[in-house]
Amino acid sequence: MLELSPEVNHTTVFGLLLGYPVVYWYSNVTSADNCLSQVPLRLFRILAVDSKADSHTTVIYSFTVPEQLYSHCQSFVDSWQKHLFTSVSLDWAYSLHTDNKITVQSVVCM
Repeated sequence: MLELSPEVNHTTVFGLLLGYPVVYWYSNVTSADNCLSQVPLRLFRILAVDSKADSHTTVIYSFTVPEQLYSHCQSFVDSWQKHLFTSVSLDWAYSLHTDNKITVQSVVCM
């Protein structure tokens, strides 16, 4: 069992372990809150679409980047997506797609 110190930001650790191109860090020692409520976030989704099942879509990855920081992170996200699309082997009936949109949430759980 993996035990993390309370001082370690679990959101950051999980983002790194899952291989996300952008991860968050915030001080969870001073407060359990984060600063992303009401902040415009660019939501990215990687989707597997099944052409045999009426285009049934399954979300494989989903992550956000603060819109204000997106221009600084765009090359990392683009590179990550290209690597994912070339390295993932899917059944012939599935294809990978990506979408993104800007969203603002009143509460952001991490």
